[in-house]
Amino acid sequence: MVERDSVVTGYASYAPFRDKAAYAHTVEHSVYVASGHRAAGMGRMLMGALMDYARGRGIHTMIGVLDADNEASRAFHRRLGFEESAVLREVGRKFDRWLDIVFVAHHFS
Repeated sequence: MVERDSVVTGYASYAPFRDKAAYAHTVEHSVYVASGHRAAGMGRMLMGALMDYARGRGIHTMIGVLDADNEASRAFHRRLGFEESAVLREVGRKFDRWLDIVFVAHHFS
């Protein structure tokens, strides 16, 4: 988590992908950088630290679920080595519209 003047300006976290034992080495991550703080390297720093943390704990695959219309997020994840693997149509709803999502995955060796 990154704070500026006691205000959270960014965070990255992960949680189990599924609760079944078969998925014990797979996590789903979230990353957030507040408007006005993007394009300054904060997201890359947060995700780099999170990925190092995950790798050090035996995580094999990190998954992200992105808004398919968010090209900046998609490009960000591609730069970090994530690969797009699936698009699901109209599975989310936000601001009175249906959202398509993209699954991305990064595999640690």
